[in-house]
Amino acid sequence: MTRRRPIQAGIRAGGDDAEAGTGFSVEQIREAYSHWATGVTLLAARDGPSLEAITVTAFLPLSVDPPLVLVGLHEQAAVLPIVLETRRFTVSVLSEDQRRTANIAADRVLVRTLPFNAEGDPLLADAPVSFVCRLKEEHPGGDHRVLVGEVERVVLGPDENPLLYYRRSYGTWREK
Repeated sequence: MTRRRPIQAGIRAGGDDAEAGTGFSVEQIREAYSHWATGVTLLAARDGPSLEAITVTAFLPLSVDPPLVLVGLHEQAAVLPIVLETRRFTVSVLSEDQRRTANIAADRVLVRTLPFNAEGDPLLADAPVSFVCRLKEEHPGGDHRVLVGEVERVVLGPDENPLLYYRRSYGTWREK
């Protein structure tokens, strides 16, 4: 078994791999972040007939009282202008059987073929749970925008195992 050398802030900057002043390259930080296992969600927003959706792994329940969630969206995400304009979004947790859905939204192909309801807040069919949110706050976060959503409604779906993301691959969780 090959052991990987830990990426530390103390690595010296230099050469093509290091970004100025950070001591590590973009690829090194991406590799380091990939070691964080996370669930996979689909964030969607609708503005009239316009629907956008994107696969998101930067999601976290933030508070129970008040009910808040936190989402990180890339500044160039097509869904971001709709969220900022309408001040609404829906986050659906994906099940292990929804890998194709995650890929469709991540690749930005055939998003309109995904099984969303026809009107209102976009709810994804067969998601284990969906959070319908009102945008409460948004903050700059480097190349991402940090969104804080106030949960207005929770929609429970089938009791399925979650889809997970670890080391740039989808996986599943099994209870032992």
